[in-house]
Amino acid sequence: MKILKVLMLLLISTIFCLPSKACGGWEEYETYFRLFKPKYMIADQEFASITFSDEPWSNISVWYPQQNEYDENLKLWKAYFPVSFDDEELKQFIYKLSEDDLKKAKNNPSQASNKVLKWVIANDTQIFDYLLFAKECEQHCNPRFVYYWEEAEEKDLKVYNQIIEKGMAMFETCSNSFLKERFGFQLVKLMRHGEKYDECLAFWNTKLAKNKKSIMYYWTLDHIAGVQIIKGLAAEGRKNFIEVFLNSPGKRFSSYCSVKIDTDEEWHELLNACDTDKQKESMYFMRASQLGSVALADLDSLYQINPKSEYLPILICREINKIESIYLQNKEAENVFYQLYFNKSNINQKLSDYLQKFNRFLSKCIDEKQIKNIDFWRISYLYTNFLKQDFDGVREQITLLSKNMPEAFKNQLDIIENLLLITDNSKSPIQRQNEMKATWNVEVKDFAYFFMSHSSNKLPYPLNVDERMYDLRTELDTEKLKALVDLADNQEELTWFSSYILKNHYSTNSEYLKEMLGTSYLADNENDLAVDVLSELSEEYKASSQTFYLSANPFNYLINDRDTQLLKNVGYGKLKLAQTLYSINNAIKEGRATAMDYYLLGNAQYNTSYFGYAWNAKAYYWSGGYYTGSFDCTDAYQNFLKAAKMSDDKEMKAKCYYLAAKANQNKYLTDNRENLYWKSDLKEKDMQNRGYRDEFLKLKEEYKDTEFYERIIEECKYFQFYVN
Repeated sequence: MKILKVLMLLLISTIFCLPSKACGGWEEYETYFRLFKPKYMIADQEFASITFSDEPWSNISVWYPQQNEYDENLKLWKAYFPVSFDDEELKQFIYKLSEDDLKKAKNNPSQASNKVLKWVIANDTQIFDYLLFAKECEQHCNPRFVYYWEEAEEKDLKVYNQIIEKGMAMFETCSNSFLKERFGFQLVKLMRHGEKYDECLAFWNTKLAKNKKSIMYYWTLDHIAGVQIIKGLAAEGRKNFIEVFLNSPGKRFSSYCSVKIDTDEEWHELLNACDTDKQKESMYFMRASQLGSVALADLDSLYQINPKSEYLPILICREINKIESIYLQNKEAENVFYQLYFNKSNINQKLSDYLQKFNRFLSKCIDEKQIKNIDFWRISYLYTNFLKQDFDGVREQITLLSKNMPEAFKNQLDIIENLLLITDNSKSPIQRQNEMKATWNVEVKDFAYFFMSHSSNKLPYPLNVDERMYDLRTELDTEKLKALVDLADNQEELTWFSSYILKNHYSTNSEYLKEMLGTSYLADNENDLAVDVLSELSEEYKASSQTFYLSANPFNYLINDRDTQLLKNVGYGKLKLAQTLYSINNAIKEGRATAMDYYLLGNAQYNTSYFGYAWNAKAYYWSGGYYTGSFDCTDAYQNFLKAAKMSDDKEMKAKCYYLAAKANQNKYLTDNRENLYWKSDLKEKDMQNRGYRDEFLKLKEEYKDTEFYERIIEECKYFQFYVN
């Protein structure tokens, strides 16, 4: 018998080599393709949610366990009251009213604002007394979480004894069976937390064990099971946790986690202690669904006990998803299916062997005809055939499916039929791409794109590159944008699937793409090409675009880059920017450029860089964590220096040297890959020694008598720090 630890080692070391996943919000989509959908295959299974979350390797339920307990308890209270109450009023009465609230209302009923509380005070004071007792128990049975650096308070067992004595008296005198059962629950909980284990078990055996097996019975049994394990009755305790798991949805998650088995001996003891096959089934289900389990052996054992077990479909779905998570990775080099199909290379033989064994198990169960819901098994089997690339076997199994199977199963089958078309090498790539239109299921889109991106499938560039519009807007690529513009202008020549990718991954709006291309040309300093493509945009498009117009004229300057409120909002278009830059560069090439030309060019280059207020002239994305867009200020720096040297105006020279100093400071940041400049003696000394403060030195020594100097000594903290 393989215990869980052995299974986990086998899993990690030999079969499933899991890749690490990015943390935070960087993952755009799952790291594998999940094409077998539990939402279709086990939609109505009562126990399914315990083993399914967004990550199939997790055995952590998507439930919020405490909420399930609240809901279960709320139903019991609603059924008890002879009158109907609003759910929120009832929740407030049970969970939110404090001990003080209850006592105040008892002493002065007019202070009670809760409708349930008012009714209880007027009609059933036994409920009131029980609730007060329950609130007192909570203080001792639900202690505050203690952090590792804190010292836990020592329990005062005398207090527990006093509360237990009081509760015992209330239990004995209570004539209301609903409340008596709850008093019993509170007492068992108190005895457990008060470490009165023998008394707890004796109380259970003599007063509660023979009660009707209600929800509250199983809530109480949940605590008894824990006490039994503490007292060395481990098999009995675990068996009772299984009973709770089976019968109390509100306690299902906690009882599932409580059945902990570490050795083969403990496993066999529990198996021998089980009274029913259902308990044994649950044992195998719990172990098979544990984190890290390789479930095939437990699936087979479960099948031998009960071929119609409701646990089997859950575990089969989970196991298929686990196989998918390795077999269908979204990286070509790691995708077993992809490598087998295109390169005839098996990059994970152990996993392929396991898939083969799993496939044979499904086939055996189908052939023996003892199972429940044959269509579930056939669809599971034919999907594993698909993973094995036994496509003829898939088609054969499809013909055996019932015509009147549930709609959810048909949804899964539709996914598989789409996959068959995508991978059908008897048809040309162009034929497949066009036929997809008739059968298209959006749930296969990511896999279809991944699979069809292989060079043999002839998707046009850049539709065969693993990118989306988000990637392209984050980092502009001129060649890709040129290709996309061409595709958008010639959509009638594309296959249906190519058109689909163009529309869903990028855009079919030619003008939108041309604006991006023009922006990319601006970033490349290809101003003539930017003029050409931006001139093609219609006035209607430019008026509706949120990115064509800049908020201010990029040829202006700021002493402090953060003072953007000083700029006049003029809506300066990218076409006008490209035309002006083209004109200035032409003047430079022809040798007729003035100091003002170099000054304006430097301003535009600086302001449209990462550091400037018009950064969005050459980029669509700006990050505070790393440099994006155009961030090299070298050209701006050189042009400010040229303007300063050519100018005869001392004020103009001072301005140009200051602007060159700003560009030089940013060069220091980008050259040293720093995101921020912190003013410090050490940093200033480094900048001075390496020539990044030459312009500040020049201003200090040669331009003290200018009005501009007076402005910057007041407004620029960096310059103040340098001078002082």
